[in-house]
Amino acid sequence: MKPLKAFSFALAGCAGMAMLQPMSAKADEIGHIKAIDYNGETLVRIKALDNGNQYPVKVLINKDCATKHGTTCLHDVKALINGEIVSVKAISKEPNGRVSVKAITKSGRILDVKGINENGEILDVKTVTTVGSLTHGIKAFNKQSDAMNVKGFDKSGGFYHIKTIRTEGPKSINGVQYWGDVKAISY
Repeated sequence: MKPLKAFSFALAGCAGMAMLQPMSAKADEIGHIKAIDYNGETLVRIKALDNGNQYPVKVLINKDCATKHGTTCLHDVKALINGEIVSVKAISKEPNGRVSVKAITKSGRILDVKGINENGEILDVKTVTTVGSLTHGIKAFNKQSDAMNVKGFDKSGGFYHIKTIRTEGPKSINGVQYWGDVKAISY
């Protein structure tokens, strides 16, 4: 297995400062991403949408990260589209302070990332910005603007906070400028 890059940065978080290690390009496991209501009774699928087609958005988990480094880890969040692993980014800030979450293909096409409930209702998936924070929560919103937290989990019972990490200055991928990186954070 390739060694992890010697890169870490501090993150102000729940218990103060935590050191984070980015995951390697190899995923040991693929975790699910769902929106969960406040009562924990409703799970909503998170998908990338393109011309009526739905594609999974998943956590690419590196199980070696936490055990090897003993720290909190960042795991990639990607859309899986026809065999292509596609970046998921927060790309444009809206007047209401929310930031659109999109999948960006290698050719620069932008796909919506949405929640789809059991009735087929489409929910907006947005980053909710917090003043003074490096990380920002991602939530799914129904038509009544009720918010559901977006989380990841794996078959071993691991739980992941899906967050946007704000980038310094404008960044771009495949010709598309973005506001922040969407990551899964394991604690």
